[in-house]
Amino acid sequence: MTAAEAKYPKRDFPFAAKCTWLITIGLYVSSVLFVSLCVPWTNPKLLRPGSKFTGAVSPFVIAIEEAGIAVIPGLANAGFLFAAWTAANTQLYVASRTLFGMCQGMTPTSNPFLWPLGRTRKKNGAPVMAILASCIFAPLAYLLCATTNAQKVSKKTWFSPLLK
Repeated sequence: MTAAEAKYPKRDFPFAAKCTWLITIGLYVSSVLFVSLCVPWTNPKLLRPGSKFTGAVSPFVIAIEEAGIAVIPGLANAGFLFAAWTAANTQLYVASRTLFGMCQGMTPTSNPFLWPLGRTRKKNGAPVMAILASCIFAPLAYLLCATTNAQKVSKKTWFSPLLK
């Protein structure tokens, strides 16, 4: 996706492809290793069947709390929220660029509904209509956050298959 918009893709993309998986695997393995050394699997704060899903049961937060640091668990939860926001932003980027690529080259006579999605702004080249079309479906993800609301909504709307 991003190679098409890079200034020097032949130089930058191979380096990014080599480094991305090394950094990702290194961060995941090292963080899981250190947390598993600090928090035993028998810790009563860890998630058990039937317990509530909250940020307080994260093994990272438990490790910080057991270290006796008062402020850092809130910062860790903020970091987790920031990571989720970043993932959502990346997915919006990928969805809009995919939609833009699929609709590029369409004319008003060939497909009158989808051709604006293949156009960009003249000022900065951003596919604004594709971004807005991708944003329409983002609120559907929040329906799954509360199961009671999702169950109520799924009985009344046209997108009930998406919630199952």
